[in-house]
Formats: sequence, C-alpha cells, structure tokens
Amino acid sequence: MQAAHARAAPLPVIAVADRPRMSQRVAEGAARGVNVRALLRWAVAFTLVAAAALIGHAIATRSGLERLRDAAQHRLDMVAAGIDAELARFDYLPSLLEMSPNVLRLLDRPGDTQLRNDVNRYLQGINSTAGAETLYVLDRAGVGRAASDWDRPSTPIGTDLSFRPYVQDALAHGRGRFYGVGITSGRAGYYLSYALYDHGRQRGVATVKVDLEDMERTWRKLPGIVMLADERDVIIMSSREDWKFRPLAPLTPQVLADIGKTRPYGKADLLPLGWQVQEHLAADADIVGLGNTRYLATVRPVNQAHW
Repeated sequence: MQAAHARAAPLPVIAVADRPRMSQRVAEGAARGVNVRALLRWAVAFTLVAAAALIGHAIATRSGLERLRDAAQHRLDMVAAGIDAELARFDYLPSLLEMSPNVLRLLDRPGDTQLRNDVNRYLQGINSTAGAETLYVLDRAGVGRAASDWDRPSTPIGTDLSFRPYVQDALAHGRGRFYGVGITSGRAGYYLSYALYDHGRQRGVATVKVDLEDMERTWRKLPGIVMLADERDVIIMSSREDWKFRPLAPLTPQVLADIGKTRPYGKADLLPLGWQVQEHLAADADIVGLGNTRYLATVRPVNQAHW
C-alpha cells in the first residue's frame, strides 16, 4: 500500500467560506472507498491517496493512516512553500512602478495617448523580465489605464474593475489578494494588488496577475488528489480538472449573491462536490467521503497567500 507523495502541485487545495477572501490550508488524503469533508476556516489542500487495504482494519488501519498522514504533511509543506515562493517573486513590482514618473503622470492625465503608450511599453518591458501573466495600473476609480498586455484583446485597459475584491482591498487597506477568473481574459489567476502612492497621497492601484496553471499541472504527478479551495469552500485549483470551481457543499443564497457581485468563478455552474466528513482523526486529518469513495484528507495552512 502506498502513501501519497506531495508534488510541487498536485494536491487539492480548498478555500473555505467563512474567511473573508483570503487564507487557506493545504490538505492531502489517502483515497479508497469512503468519504471526507474538511470544514475549515482557511483554504486547504487535500491529497487523496488510495488506501483500500488500510481503511476498515482497526489497529492496522490507524497505524497505516498515521504513516500516510505524516507523508502527506511533508508533501504539503513542499506545496505550500512552492506557492509562497512563486507569489513572493512579484512583491517588488509596486515599488518599481511608484518610482516611474510617467506612471503617476498617466493617473493625472489618462487621456494622454502618447503617455499611455509609453507606460504600456514600460509595463511590457518590466513584465518580460518578471514573468507574470500581466501587469497593469488602475486609477482610484478602478478603471484600467495601462497594461503590459496592451496589444491583446484581453487587456484590462478601459475596463471598470472597481467591483473586484483585490481592487477594493488595495484602495481600502493598501494591498489585496484574490484568486479568480479574469473579467476580460476568461483565464483564472492569482491577483496581487497594491495601492500606488505619491508623497503620501494614494494615486491608484498596481496589479500583478500570476498564472499558476503550470504549478497546478505539476500536482497531477503526485499520488492522490491535490486541491486548493477559497474562503467559500469552492475548489479553485485541483489536480483533477473536473473538481475545479465546485464547492464542497451547496452554497447559501447570501454567498451566491456575493459571487454574483464579484464574479470570481467566471461562468462555472458551481455544482457541489458532495464532500462529507465521516470521521475526525486529528486537527489536520479527516476521513471524508465522495460518492462511494473514502479518502484520508490531511490539511495544512498556506500562510503567505491568504486566499
């Protein structure tokens, strides 16, 4: 019988709904023929590994589950470190934009075509080195004014993004974090947003969109299933494509109304996965059921991302 091995990406990560917009746990599990659902305050990742020979045999089962849980936690440590490291690569970009006089001038003169073209190319040059999916600047009204992808149909230039949580958080608190499907691109990504200041005065918002699909694909090489869920318990990343953008349990009308306002999941139908906790083993582990299959789910916080 094999324990799950955490890869750089294939652990199911799940974000839970009672945490405002960010925070998560990573969990792993050993799969067999029963079900598990981890009710978490933080986003979590789960690795589900076949453990048919273990589940159902008293003492042998407990010993086997302990070994699987320990191995899963080690893999989750690796997954969490990988996510944090990938996102931390872009922390320097906002300060770089604040040092550009043209970026700040454009926020004062958004109708200046030549100035906008100069800033577009400046952002494009920065992002060619940084390697984000896109880098763009919004004014204080939340409207896109310049972007590294200025020459693509999906550019956010001219789009009102004021309703998006990462824009509202940056304007209200100085920075924001958000995972969701792009309004103009239709592609999911992780958004890092920062308020831009000039002599202490807030001028706009710099946003970096990070594509995590390559990391998500690496998760598929790990034994079991890896997934990431957001604060609503909706799976936003997973080593199983058919689990993406599915909530662990049915969403309440209030949550659905909030989703309608911020549109984080694109056109997903949000069909519940049917996650059922059958047995609580420890603070970081449960036996959960999905249909006719049982899983050992191990959970770990991903501290830096705060999804």
